[in-house]
Amino acid sequence: MYILETSVYPREHEELRSLRDISTQHHLGRAAIVAPAEADECEEDDRDWSLHGLFPLTTALALPQDGKIIAIDPDKEAFEKGLPYIKKANVENKIEFIHSKALPILDKLLEEKNTEEGTFDFAFVSANKTSYREYHERLIRLIRVGGLIAYDNTLWYGTVANPNDIEVPQEVSEIRDYFINFNASLASDPQIEISQISVGDGLTLCRRSTRIIGTRRYEENRLREPAKGLKLQMDYKLCIQGVIDLKLPLNPRTVSMYILETSVYPREHEELWRLRDVSTQQYFGFMTTPPEEGQLLSLLLKLMNAKKAIEIGVFMGYSLLTTALAFPEDGKIITIDPDKEAFEKGLPYIRKANVERKIDFIHSKFLPILDNLLEEGSDEEEEYDFAFMDTDKTSYGEYHERLMRLTRVGGLIAYDNMLWYGQWLTQRTPGSRSPSTKAEIT
Repeated sequence: MYILETSVYPREHEELRSLRDISTQHHLGRAAIVAPAEADECEEDDRDWSLHGLFPLTTALALPQDGKIIAIDPDKEAFEKGLPYIKKANVENKIEFIHSKALPILDKLLEEKNTEEGTFDFAFVSANKTSYREYHERLIRLIRVGGLIAYDNTLWYGTVANPNDIEVPQEVSEIRDYFINFNASLASDPQIEISQISVGDGLTLCRRSTRIIGTRRYEENRLREPAKGLKLQMDYKLCIQGVIDLKLPLNPRTVSMYILETSVYPREHEELWRLRDVSTQQYFGFMTTPPEEGQLLSLLLKLMNAKKAIEIGVFMGYSLLTTALAFPEDGKIITIDPDKEAFEKGLPYIRKANVERKIDFIHSKFLPILDNLLEEGSDEEEEYDFAFMDTDKTSYGEYHERLMRLTRVGGLIAYDNMLWYGQWLTQRTPGSRSPSTKAEIT
């Protein structure tokens, strides 16, 4: 609720909020998106199960004027209930609604090889859960290299994390078992890069990373043991998360470990794993960037084709190595930290990963370097694609003022530790914002 009240509801588009209100009153209201999500700057989109049009509206608002969405759903009545809100938002022209089951339409799109295969930028799936694998086999061909597929509900109310400890209805357990296998298959699919995140009911982002198309045998995951210091890191970093409506006894630690063991450890670069193992055993080892966070940032950097970055606060370099591995060969990272000793402890792992040439380490306090970059006549203003901030927290406001000038329009700034180990849970005061709180976003 803190994130919703602080960062989501105030920025939610008026028609999204109105449509969400009626969608959550539907008998399938649990399936509605509870937060507006920015899509990449893409022009074509393919999605299934619109439920009052909430998903297409979210995407349509994020797309440019010439953007196009194919929305597929067998429930035309539900979509038409949401259509007035889509019209009020003035984005109806971007949406082509197809009243049908999804698989026949996807197959038809694939028949038009010269026009549709490999042309879509984004796909969102929140449909018949036990058909996700069939959707994936088709969508991986429809999405362009570098495009994104988002699968909703992949944590299934958290039941995938401890299937033997929770008694649930049979219809829930059947889908839970399917998702356990589906999540494992995504984690081992070499055609994609993934990041599974615990927003809502679980969302798995898949970036198509290769031109190799075809059926493959899904292999069993290669599980990697957690680094020795990981438990301490999780003790510091773990924040409480809720479960929507079903009131299942979701253990956030169990969900975190499930994501790590299923989607993160099997794909973690060997030198990242070694560096994390060493970093988390240090006195301030809890400061090491969590591997699931690094995986998400890596995916985002590749989606935006980033190649120039600033990193403020390095410690032993886990997030720095993550960024360097995600960057192309001509990528460049300016990294600033007054603790040269910690950086040098991690440098051997950066060298073994063969990315040291991408990194310009500056041994200094942070603000003077940022000010130097912004000096009159400098060509650095609005030149950076990405900035990562993980240093003295009480100066974040000052850094933000400078990074907003250094980062290009459309660039990304990532601030770490913004939930501060969940301390906001004990600091909240009466009178917090309600879902109706709005802000005009242009």
